[in-house]
Amino acid sequence: MNIYSKLCLVAAIFIAQCNSGLIRLREETEDFDSIKEISGLPTCENIIKSKKCMKNGDSGSYCIKNTKIYKNDYTECIPINTSDLDSSVIKFDNNYSKSYSSSSMAYICTLNSSNYVNSCKFIKGYIISYSDIVHCNAIDDECEKIYSPESCKEGDEGALGIEPSENGSSSDKQYKICFGTNGVLLPKGVDYYSTNEERYIAFTTTKINKIYGKHNVNEIIVLNVGPDVVYADSLKDGQEKYFINQNYQSDNPESKPLIHCNGSKCVELDMPEIPADGEVHYLDGYSKMNVITCSSEGCTSENKCTGKINYPKYFINHADQKRVITCKINGCFLEEPRQGIYNQDRNNFDETKSLILCNSESCKYIDNKNVCNEAGDEGNVYSRGYTISICTGEAKWKNFELDRNNKYLLPKETASKFFNNIPEDNILILGEASSIVYEDKPINGYYKSGDSTTTQEISYIQCDSKSCKDSEILESCTKETIGALIKDSSNSIGICVDENKIITFNRYYEEKIYYNSNYNVFELTSDQYALLDINPFSVTLKNLKAPLTYYINKDKTKNTKPLIKSQGSIYTYIDPYTTNRSFFIDGDDIKNIITCEGTKCSTKAATFGYYFNGGEDKEASNFIYCIYFHGCSKVSITTDKCKSSLDVITKDKKYYVCLTDNGSKTEELKVDANPVPIYNKIINSERISLTNGRYIGNSKTEFDIKIGNDGSVLLLTKATLEGCINLSEANECVSEPCSKKCYPTAYGGEYCVGTDNIIRYTKALESDTFTCQVIDSKGYTSNSVSGNVKFFFFNEFFEIINEIAPGMDNINIAYKCSYGTTNEITNCEIASGSYVVDGKYKVECTGFRQDYCVVSDKLDVTPTSTTSSPSPSSNSGTGSSSGSGSGSSTPTGTDNKSTTTPTLITIDDGEKNTGSGAVSLYYKLPSFMTFSIIFIITILYHM
Repeated sequence: MNIYSKLCLVAAIFIAQCNSGLIRLREETEDFDSIKEISGLPTCENIIKSKKCMKNGDSGSYCIKNTKIYKNDYTECIPINTSDLDSSVIKFDNNYSKSYSSSSMAYICTLNSSNYVNSCKFIKGYIISYSDIVHCNAIDDECEKIYSPESCKEGDEGALGIEPSENGSSSDKQYKICFGTNGVLLPKGVDYYSTNEERYIAFTTTKINKIYGKHNVNEIIVLNVGPDVVYADSLKDGQEKYFINQNYQSDNPESKPLIHCNGSKCVELDMPEIPADGEVHYLDGYSKMNVITCSSEGCTSENKCTGKINYPKYFINHADQKRVITCKINGCFLEEPRQGIYNQDRNNFDETKSLILCNSESCKYIDNKNVCNEAGDEGNVYSRGYTISICTGEAKWKNFELDRNNKYLLPKETASKFFNNIPEDNILILGEASSIVYEDKPINGYYKSGDSTTTQEISYIQCDSKSCKDSEILESCTKETIGALIKDSSNSIGICVDENKIITFNRYYEEKIYYNSNYNVFELTSDQYALLDINPFSVTLKNLKAPLTYYINKDKTKNTKPLIKSQGSIYTYIDPYTTNRSFFIDGDDIKNIITCEGTKCSTKAATFGYYFNGGEDKEASNFIYCIYFHGCSKVSITTDKCKSSLDVITKDKKYYVCLTDNGSKTEELKVDANPVPIYNKIINSERISLTNGRYIGNSKTEFDIKIGNDGSVLLLTKATLEGCINLSEANECVSEPCSKKCYPTAYGGEYCVGTDNIIRYTKALESDTFTCQVIDSKGYTSNSVSGNVKFFFFNEFFEIINEIAPGMDNINIAYKCSYGTTNEITNCEIASGSYVVDGKYKVECTGFRQDYCVVSDKLDVTPTSTTSSPSPSSNSGTGSSSGSGSGSSTPTGTDNKSTTTPTLITIDDGEKNTGSGAVSLYYKLPSFMTFSIIFIITILYHM
């Protein structure tokens, strides 16, 4: 005995502690024996697949790390999967190899969606596999096999027992966890898995519990209970549950009937104070279907979700009386109720049972009292199950029908006896399935009153954000009565939404309504309209939770402002928030972007890239990000690291676009007065996101981008026509009519370009008959281009534009075609540059689909965004003989016939056929002006 450092006498049982581990008193002798508790699998040294889990581990040995079990598979370390488990359990021997017969430890595991281990728990308890029962306690060297469990007996504390079947059949036997001669049945598989929840019970020990490896007396043990496993466990952090103490000793004053657990910390609870002839309730931690009921006779648990349950059942949660336990057919849940009066159980209504009254502070039981004879009875409540009635100050019953979607007014004086935060007027009451509740924030609109008894006596309640009251019903719908309720010629009730336009409440509608100061229940301003939800029971604002959205104002008859902002049900006409160019996602189609300059707004298909968000939520979402085919969304840029070309990052409250994957080169995005955007190229060193997937290009592929002076950065694509199909088939269609289109989706009138660089178009002859023809010679000529060349212009739908005029903004594609000596087309290429066509108009095109060509009078040499240089290294100096030429020699006089008028000439550079957007311009000046400029430059040079 002298080897032990200390002996203690606790509850007449000797327990000692020594360096080698725990000490237990053997029951069969009075000797002490050292116990080294089995700690489970060793911790993995490595979980990298290409290495062994344990340096010295044999193939087939196991280890654990972060609750996941791994196994050595020759030279690899891999997580276990469903093939390693028997049901959800895996057993091991002393060598940490999987055991198929005798075992010394076991784990229960959950799997992820790929059937690999998610987490595992060490089992101290029972494992049931068909008739094979194994008991592991982490104390004995081996898990014990149990061949025939006994019936429960006195002194049992968590032992596995058997419930004898009523007919004596062994096939009907059920296992149970024994506490004395009573016990808890293990859940049946169907019931257990249908609720998709872990089930727990709890008890307090009165002695050392070897079954679950517990060494202390008066220790709370929580058991995880399933159809085929019972083991000691603890709740997850944040889980809070109440349990019946399954080992409660009613004759022991130290024993307590309830256990409360919050995570792994558990305490016993005394019997709660029981009201006279009453009960208190807790949600049972065993199952979400059960409620604990404590009365003067003790605490019991019962499934409250069986039998007839057409209506919710309600119980005040004794642990927190601001919450109720609501039971429906799929389970019981804790919830904070709305202010209201609740039937406890309408399914099996009993007038002798109390009702539940909840206000914003707590819930309590109130008597169901059928008395309303005098003023002193005001506030009495009486329920018949299908109605709840309140005695008002006039000694009259106010009846509320349940489950009818009806609304009622309740006077403030009476309402204040039940509820908190009452406004300075009547309140709105809603009849629900088993209760009446106070609508403290009713949606603006009109509601059919539950007090209506016949169609001739239909009445309505109107509510705004401040109060509710009875609504008047008018006889005519005029401009002055927009927003009012109207009775039409057939005695139907509806709402006047416009002059002489009544929407009656006999169907489901969605309708606009505009501001009218006379009847403004929807609380609009003069710049607003609302979207209404109209149905047989009410007319209210619709889509209250709809996000902030912007639209183009297409109908200027109501309001001339260019934009409409919507949030919830309210639509407001607005001007853009800045005079600079700004962008908004188009609420009519998220694949479109709204662009506003000043008060002029337009919408078109969005380009892949980023735009500064012009909406009032730009502080929270500073950019709009658009993806081809998928549309646009608002994003918040917060990162300062480039991950891929064309990413946007932020540094020092500024924004930059990444021109390389590693961020070695960036360009600032900003809004400034410079009218010329920057055209640049990025190298696709890794990949560029174009859709939800990835567009993988050659490692040296270059992409053109446009960095606007409006804060946008866009990926550019060549402004090309659709590609024609097999040209031999197409040419056959030229010589004789046949049902051949130039490309499959053409329906007539669309143009395409073939691999021979010749433009063709699909011509519809008659029903389902088409030809594919070479473009005719009708085009535009330019005196600035030599040779037999003509220009053709197309919109984004590949349709030809036959007439051009200054200011038009639909030229998306431009080609110039060369003709041979016999006037046949020999070649067509993208036109990028600035051209004077037909001696009338200047047309400027970059050759990119995202930049529409600009058409102006030929003498208008004001620089435009289409004449920008393709990269920052290009010459862009003012007054230069090449480059963007932001200088001008436009005549200042009114005589446009002056011989000093410059003639615009185009110089094609080496990129002209690639659509790079590179443009070089100079002006051919009269000789005397040329000599004058040279003379001035010479003088300046020598100064």
